[in-house]
Amino acid sequence: MNVSSTTAFSMPKISAVNNVNKGLILCPAKTNTAVSTPNSVAFGCFPKPHIPRTITLNSNVLKAIEKTSHHYVSKPNKVQAYRFNPKGSDSEILKNNPYVFKGEDGKFYVPNKWNANAPYCIDTSKDQMIMIYADDDQAVCDGKVFKGSYVDTAAFEESGKLEYQDPKKLEYGKIVNVTKQAPGSFAELPVGTKVQTLEGFSEIKKGDVLCFDHDKNPYVQQASRVLSRNIGFSDRAKAILERIIDSASA
Repeated sequence: MNVSSTTAFSMPKISAVNNVNKGLILCPAKTNTAVSTPNSVAFGCFPKPHIPRTITLNSNVLKAIEKTSHHYVSKPNKVQAYRFNPKGSDSEILKNNPYVFKGEDGKFYVPNKWNANAPYCIDTSKDQMIMIYADDDQAVCDGKVFKGSYVDTAAFEESGKLEYQDPKKLEYGKIVNVTKQAPGSFAELPVGTKVQTLEGFSEIKKGDVLCFDHDKNPYVQQASRVLSRNIGFSDRAKAILERIIDSASA
C-alpha cells in the first residue's frame, strides 16, 4: 500500500473489513490521506472494485460503508402517514389501508412511483407506517425508523418542539400530519449492487445512492431526492450527488 503526502506524518491505523472482501479497506477517519490499492485509489471512501455485488444487513461491509458515508440532515419535510392495520381478512386489510394492494405472492404492497416493477413490500409482522407524499407517491417506513425520524407537525410549527411519533401509540389507519427531522447519510455504490434493508433486498440502479437513516439502517434512494430533501451537505458530497444525477439523465 502506498500513501502519498507532501509532509511527514505517522501512519494512521487502517482497519481491514473481512476475509470475504479482502480488498475492501476503511480509510482513516478525519484525514485527507489518499490510500492506494493495486486496482484503485480511494479518498475518504472505499475502492469501488472491492464492493461486493450483494451486501447483507448488519455485515461488516455495510458497517464500514456507513462509517465513511456523507452526512446531512433532513429539511423540515411535511408529509402524511398512517399506521398499517394488519388485522382482519385480506378484503378487510385492503379496505382499511389506503393505497395498499395484494401481490400475486400473497404479500401486501404499496406502489413504487419510481419503479413500478419494485413495489414497496409491507412486513405485516412489524409495525409499519404507510408514507403519503402525494396521491401518486407512497412508501413504506419501518416503525422503528419512523419513531426516530418524524415529529408532530402542529407542535413543530407552533413552538419548534420535536415530538417524535411512536407508531405503537397511533391508531391503525388514522392519517396523521408529520414532519421529518432526522440526520442521515449516503454512500455511492456501483449500479447493480444489491443491499439488504429492513424491507428486503434493494438494487442500486442508475441515479441511486445508498442512504442510512438516523439509526444507521440502510435504504436505497434516488440521488435527486436525497439532494432536494436534505441540507447540510459538504461541497464534496453535493458534487457527488450532482454527478450521479447528471449521469442518470445522460
